[in-house]
Amino acid sequence: MRAQRTRVLLLIAGGLACRDPDQVYRQYATHAEAVAAGEVQRGWLPEWVPKSATDLHMQSDVDNNQWWMRLDLPSVAAESLRRTLVSVPAGSVSVRKPSRSGAWWFEGLKEQQSANDAALYAHLYRGSGTPVAGSIVMAFDPTSSRVYIWISPQ
Repeated sequence: MRAQRTRVLLLIAGGLACRDPDQVYRQYATHAEAVAAGEVQRGWLPEWVPKSATDLHMQSDVDNNQWWMRLDLPSVAAESLRRTLVSVPAGSVSVRKPSRSGAWWFEGLKEQQSANDAALYAHLYRGSGTPVAGSIVMAFDPTSSRVYIWISPQ
């Protein structure tokens, strides 16, 4: 019995050691689901994210307060959010890819669409200060309802 308990504890400890404890990933089908899970209270789901957002992928780094989010927005909500932002060129922002991001995050940014490039062609915006902070960057994919959001130094 004692050997079995030791084996279980070692398996648990090994599993925890293999994870990147500094970057936490979550996924929610809807904005309401993310709110119910406590993401607003924890500070990882900003108040300015439209309530109509779906397919939310969130990753946060508790060591340096960096965070990344991908979500889908209906066109009306996307346009409303865009009006609170400032358009910026791709070269003016930096992207730090989250660790363990898998297929939900993009490989890089580009300013023109190319058929054989894995980088994201997007319309880029920065927060204007109200309600979205100037350190927040958003990439709106013009070919889908996807929006990528992250913190980038100004």
